[in-house]
Amino acid sequence: MQQILVVLSNEADGAAVSASIGSNSGSCHSFLAPTVLLVDGDQTVRDALKTTAGVVATLSDDDAKAAAASQDLTQLDLPGMATLLGATLGINTSLEEPLVLAIGGWMYGLSPQYAAKKSDRSRDGETWDMDQGCLPTDGSFANS
Repeated sequence: MQQILVVLSNEADGAAVSASIGSNSGSCHSFLAPTVLLVDGDQTVRDALKTTAGVVATLSDDDAKAAAASQDLTQLDLPGMATLLGATLGINTSLEEPLVLAIGGWMYGLSPQYAAKKSDRSRDGETWDMDQGCLPTDGSFANS
């Protein structure tokens, strides 16, 4: 099963979107922004969403990975990221900053740059240098 990013218009009918997802054995994974959600599903779910009123665009995680691999997302400014996202989503409308950041963040999490950073963690496997551990002690919340 893949993740599908769904961009909705402000006028999208939540019941229609939910029906397109649920009636095709998909499920809502999470909301990245009020009009951006992640759905778990297959191509049938994506096809149903594409024909649902109020759905501006859909993007599979495979397509997002390919787009993220073609460009170092960390080197883009906000307008550059908005341009890349518009081209990747196949939309001609300008995206507001919160949407650009939400979608760009999701795509970055799928990028080779992110995978490389995650695989090369500093102090990976080392113990944390906390003498008493990280659990609160009885007096920890005395001033609350």
